[in-house]
Amino acid sequence: MDTIRSFMIMDGSASNGNIPVNVPANRANNPMDISWTAAYPLIANWLLLYYGDLAAVQEHWPTLRMYVDGQKSQMEAKSKNTNAVPDFYNFGDWCAIESRAVCTPNTGPPAAAANYVLAVEAMANMAAALGEAAAAAKYTTELASLRASYDATYYNSGLNSYGKTELEIQSMSTVAMGAGVVPTAKLATVQKALVADLKSRDNHLSVGATGQKWLLRTLSAAGADEHEVALQVASQTTFPSWGYWISQGATTCWESWTGVQDGSHPGNANDFINPPTHNHIFLCGGVGEWMYRTLGGIKPTSAGYATVRIAPTISPTADPSSANVSVTTVRGVVTSIWKRHTQVHVGAQNGRIINNASCGQVLVTMEVSVPVGIKSTVHIPLLANDPAGLVVSEVSNSVAYQVWPPLENGGSPAWMLANATVDTTGLSGSQTIKMSTTSAKKLVFELQRRPC
Repeated sequence: MDTIRSFMIMDGSASNGNIPVNVPANRANNPMDISWTAAYPLIANWLLLYYGDLAAVQEHWPTLRMYVDGQKSQMEAKSKNTNAVPDFYNFGDWCAIESRAVCTPNTGPPAAAANYVLAVEAMANMAAALGEAAAAAKYTTELASLRASYDATYYNSGLNSYGKTELEIQSMSTVAMGAGVVPTAKLATVQKALVADLKSRDNHLSVGATGQKWLLRTLSAAGADEHEVALQVASQTTFPSWGYWISQGATTCWESWTGVQDGSHPGNANDFINPPTHNHIFLCGGVGEWMYRTLGGIKPTSAGYATVRIAPTISPTADPSSANVSVTTVRGVVTSIWKRHTQVHVGAQNGRIINNASCGQVLVTMEVSVPVGIKSTVHIPLLANDPAGLVVSEVSNSVAYQVWPPLENGGSPAWMLANATVDTTGLSGSQTIKMSTTSAKKLVFELQRRPC
């Protein structure tokens, strides 16, 4: 973020829009790996989303446009195809399990192209925020065309993935899903192939630097079963995994899964990148983001956290059974704390999850706090229960108040009625009860089975 604010990327840009993969550095006359350089528009958009920093976007807007439009014009000149997605690369899915000799040429183009799609999506969002209607329309139109072109170019029907080999399924499918390029008609097939690949590896990952950002996040977003797989992947302790590093005494993130020179990070005797470092964020960013966004469920829904969605994804059966997550925003600290009570026994019957909790038993306790001025929407997971058999109460005061279903006599206190509303629209097909609140006080909700 500071790199953007100090204008180092802007100062390093060439007249054709190219920027180097690291700054400060000499200007790049030729396009560099877009999986790296797309960080420019992505970070600028994150400054807007997380900090509400429209001034930074405004200051960089001419250079941002020069970069994104320059990549496209250079790709058109190279391919003689106006629909081609820019795919300039140097590194590919860096330090994936697959040998670099195979991985770099195979994953470089689709990874770069997916990140270009994400860059254009960011440009459309920033243009709208700036009131640049023509630019917003331009990038929105390009986005739809680029997504269709990406799918046509990279989809591998033999693997139901966007990778060329089985070792590339995880990274290339999740990057594609993250970029929104997978057509709806193919999505379930791609997700199924991804899960099958993970299960064939005993829920171990094969991703490199570009895939790690999206693996857990896209799995959890796919559904309850896929979230269970994500939890298994995240909690592995044998190679290759994050837990394997810990078992080897690591206290920082490593650049590669082995941490030593091998096929994924070969180097040579005169190479400055030999061996891989033991202090590198490349393989760690995704798991950290997943913990905040998915386990804690804290996501900004407008610039600078003016509005926030708190929707933790909680497994009915698998660990963790609790989480305590807080995010320090520009408006203050947003907290999401939940506990799935251990006395709840969940089993399977005819392929359906059955919750054997007794009448009146608390299933989930969820504590939420937001600063004054932030409007939050809280989603309370139902843990595969029939909503007709549930009650939600707010219990942070000395007396518990039922807030859903609403009591006929309006049993909630005045401050609760003024600061919170419950949305049960489409609840029969939903996994959550939504509650909107602007209250700055701490709210504690209990989801429980109806009393008998």
